[in-house]
Amino acid sequence: MKSIIHKIFSYRNRIIFIATLPLLFACGSGGGNADVRGLTSAPRDCSVSGQNRFVYNYLRDFYFWADEVDETANPDSYSSPAELLEDLRFKPIDRFSSIADAATFNNFQEGDFVGLGLYIVRDEQDDPVIGFAHSNSPAAQSGLKRGDRITEINGVRGEGLRDRQQYNAAFGPSGTGNEVLLKVIPQGESGEVSHSVTTAEVTINPTPVSNTYQRSGKTIGYLQFTNFFGNAVDELNDRFADFAATGVNELVLDLRYNGGGRLSTATHLASLLGGDRSSGDEFATLLYNDKHSDELDFTFRFSQPRNSLSLSRVYVLSTNATCSASEALINGLRGAGFSNSPATPVEVIVIGNTSCGKPVGSNPQSFCDKVMSATTFELRNAQDQGGYHDGLNANCEVDDDLSHAMGDSSEAQLAAALHYIDQGSCPVAATESNANSSTNTGSSLPLARSTGINR
Repeated sequence: MKSIIHKIFSYRNRIIFIATLPLLFACGSGGGNADVRGLTSAPRDCSVSGQNRFVYNYLRDFYFWADEVDETANPDSYSSPAELLEDLRFKPIDRFSSIADAATFNNFQEGDFVGLGLYIVRDEQDDPVIGFAHSNSPAAQSGLKRGDRITEINGVRGEGLRDRQQYNAAFGPSGTGNEVLLKVIPQGESGEVSHSVTTAEVTINPTPVSNTYQRSGKTIGYLQFTNFFGNAVDELNDRFADFAATGVNELVLDLRYNGGGRLSTATHLASLLGGDRSSGDEFATLLYNDKHSDELDFTFRFSQPRNSLSLSRVYVLSTNATCSASEALINGLRGAGFSNSPATPVEVIVIGNTSCGKPVGSNPQSFCDKVMSATTFELRNAQDQGGYHDGLNANCEVDDDLSHAMGDSSEAQLAAALHYIDQGSCPVAATESNANSSTNTGSSLPLARSTGINR
């Protein structure tokens, strides 16, 4: 089968990504970096009219909801292909189809972006707070850290920033070498501190924090995993080699800020978790529209890579920024193991908040100097479960705790997972919910909610 890249792009409510793209890629041939071409040939005519007609014809042919595209629309009436896509996408279900600059898109799928290296979330007052600073980034080198409240960006007050356009304007020009003046109140302090930080190319470390804990005779692993692209497979292999060497038999996987990546990488991570309990099972099946289902429908399957843990239960930390490949991982694991005799299912306990809700994806389509990610398929697991447009609910509702570092056993979400491992239930302070439902039952700890701004 020819190599095809699949991608899921996240944008929802308080999930706002600036200067970076949360992605889900996967190669139909099973891995590697496929050339981003798409399902059809790019147009020769790169005038606005030519691009608009290309996008319109693509939607009428390959779009998952092609039958919903207005057949009377005039492509020449739009000022850009992005405006056309925004107007014709299937609302309100399709919240993710987009068009991006090709250079930014291609760099981000390799795990790079230009910026300060900040991941910004919002607190209970709706103000911007640093969720974490990427390793070795300009932000980290300047001393910015998790929990620092951003009060000002280049003279613009942080509390007034609400959407992507406002953040872009505040941070200033894109590209490297641009100075950004930030004022923050460091976590746990009350005084304002100024930082001058210069934008640079940031290489994302997909596994910035990993720990092990000994509790009640169990060896518990913890892994913060930030994305499913770049060098993620190699990093995962190294982390799981460490886990296997230390005898880890319970694992907490922190996906609270993971917006996606390659589906092939998600399959690999799921296989490291499930091991022989899931090997050979269906991980995810991609279902296209009726015009192309015979030629394009494709199934990714679990394998049994070296150092896989064969866990019967996995604990996942989640927020509304947990999206795309992260949700596919949860859903794929929940469908695994039932074909064995006796059945060897992998239970997934989600701690945190309802995920973003993206059970669909796209084949990135290059054209002119752009890449279009219009929804072309939906995802289903081995039990034909999918359709989680409202997100995957948490078993224990616990908010993101910005007062503690990632991997700190006192951090609220991780502490709740460790309590569940010890006691088999949510802590009293958390709300136990029906994780099979897609309705958010609300949170119990008034700490923070994710916005998901990579800058």
